[in-house]
Amino acid sequence: MSYDMSILGTNARPERTVSLAFDAHEQIVEVANQLGLCLLPRIANYYEDAEFFPAEILALKSELGQVCAYMDAHGQSIPPCLIGLIDLAVEAETHWREIVGIAD
Repeated sequence: MSYDMSILGTNARPERTVSLAFDAHEQIVEVANQLGLCLLPRIANYYEDAEFFPAEILALKSELGQVCAYMDAHGQSIPPCLIGLIDLAVEAETHWREIVGIAD
C-alpha cells in the first residue's frame, strides 16, 4: 500500500503519479511538522485523501524544497519519491493543475 500524489487528467484519473511508501511518507510528514509547514501536513493521515490547488503549488514546491534541505543538513537520506514530488509540483505549476493525495 502506498500514498499516491497525482496530477489528475481531464477524466479525473491519475495522469502522473508519485507513490510514497509508508516510511517515506512518515519521514516527510515528520520533517514538515518539525519545520512548521502548512501545506504538507495535509497528507499526514496516510489513509485520507488531500488536495493542493493550482494556486498553492508554488508554496508546495517551496515546502518540498525545505524538507529536502532539512534532511540533507541533518544527514538523512532523501527518499527518491521526494525528488519525484518536486518534479510533479513543477509539472503541476507549469500546466496550472492541482495535485491530489490519494490514499490507496
